Amino acid sequence: MTASSFRATRVTRGLPAIPARAIDVVIAVALPLPRLADPLPAPTLAAIAVLVVPLLESAPLFWRRSRPWTVLLAVAAAYLPAELNDPELHVRGLALGFACYAVARYSPAPASLGAVGVATGVLFVPDAVALAFGLPYRGIGLEPTAVLGVGAMACCVWLLGASLGRMSRDRDRLRELAERLAAEREINARHAVAAERTRLAHELHDLVAHHVSAIALHARATSQVYADDPETVRTNIGDIERTADTALTEMRRVLRLLTDERPATAEPAPEPSLEHLDRLLGRVEAAGCRLEVTAEGLATPVPPGVSLCAYRIVQEALTNVVHHAGATEVRIELRRTGGELAITVENGPPVAGHGPRPGSGLGLVGMRQRAELFDAALHAGPTPDGGWRVATRLRFAEPT
Repeated sequence: MTASSFRATRVTRGLPAIPARAIDVVIAVALPLPRLADPLPAPTLAAIAVLVVPLLESAPLFWRRSRPWTVLLAVAAAYLPAELNDPELHVRGLALGFACYAVARYSPAPASLGAVGVATGVLFVPDAVALAFGLPYRGIGLEPTAVLGVGAMACCVWLLGASLGRMSRDRDRLRELAERLAAEREINARHAVAAERTRLAHELHDLVAHHVSAIALHARATSQVYADDPETVRTNIGDIERTADTALTEMRRVLRLLTDERPATAEPAPEPSLEHLDRLLGRVEAAGCRLEVTAEGLATPVPPGVSLCAYRIVQEALTNVVHHAGATEVRIELRRTGGELAITVENGPPVAGHGPRPGSGLGLVGMRQRAELFDAALHAGPTPDGGWRVATRLRFAEPT
């Protein structure tokens, strides 16, 4: 028995949920009520028996969700004395119908098919007992048509309960799978962020090492010409100041995403930049893609951190194009305007016959993390012609 059997049953969307136990109480109490519309026997004890016995027969339905087979057997056992005690109540078979439905609804098939035989057989027990002992009772009758009709009705009740039970179990499994998928997606996103932060830590090492090395070179040169060449000294001091400011700015941007410090276990390889973009584009063209590249305003180099971020975003976008669209048209735009670098990578629809290759689905996470380093939002989505577009604007301080 699953926990879903005890969940509240929603009758109409938008209305409050009705507790399942309340529905069971209503069913158990309501089934004997039609007998109150008929005259009761004169003797007091007989009248009490007419009212109490049907209630005892339907009372087990309160537990039909948690113990369906026990309830069916209890209702079946009470059916014979209740029917012979008060044959005027012609709706008593409803209790057996509800019990048969409960077995089909809350018990696994095909074992629940036995409920059809139990319910059908019990309905003919009073006729068989009356016939055997010559009692003045006339119920359903033992004709073959009556047996077939009752059996068909029991089968319909079982099919209804089994179908609803299967749908409920499928719904619970789908809900569980959806919750598990959402949890796994969140875990994967966290892992992607952690992996990206580790990669950014390596990049931070490269950036700081590059700028500190430049500062050291300028400082040594300054110390050598300090007394002889004041103009060179002023120039070197200005370079040291600008280099230090750039290093601090880029370091702060990277550190905003780093939460745990992990020492590098190996010397990180030099990271690429926009200067290496031609090699990346050559590999993509070798894969069959037709490239249209526009680069404006890049005559003045951008800061190393911006160049690295732009390279990685273009690299990941082109990787997605090759994986998901194949050898299609690709338009790449790099436009620098002041302290802003706009990046756009847009591809056409997938080529005919190209099936998308499976991927981790985490590339967008990394691109968004990189764009956030420079106070930028990354937009990715389909284009009207069936292609895909990735765009962002990286902001940085103009070197003075």
